[in-house]
Amino acid sequence: MTCTVPRSVRRRAPGGDTRAVDHRALDLLSRTPLVDGHNDLPWALRRLAGPDPAAAVAGTDLAAGLPALQTDLPRLRAGRVGVQFWSVYVPCSFAGADAVTAVLEQVELVHRLTERYPDDLGLATTADEAAAAFAGGRV
Repeated sequence: MTCTVPRSVRRRAPGGDTRAVDHRALDLLSRTPLVDGHNDLPWALRRLAGPDPAAAVAGTDLAAGLPALQTDLPRLRAGRVGVQFWSVYVPCSFAGADAVTAVLEQVELVHRLTERYPDDLGLATTADEAAAAFAGGRV
């Protein structure tokens, strides 16, 4: 894989060797997870495929790459994302039981995604679990 290195980084590389910068960055990302602290993928899947978590997961293929979404497995891998926080966003127009139901549906969707893609995704509720998933090659 080839990395694109910004010009400012290229100029700072010793002797102008951009390959050294690429290697160091890739080495760092292989040992240290890049953490994305917010992603609305569960809501985006709900908007794309409807509120039923089973249907949303069955009706989309994150492994194939989905142009209709901003997140899929090929882009998570290409971006070297090691840990991803998926929000369970609910718009203000949802209230009471409807809001609670929408949150629980999105939580279920996240569980179903990790079950469907066990080689790529690991469900983590603690920092230790996130580190273990990353060490096992999963986001």
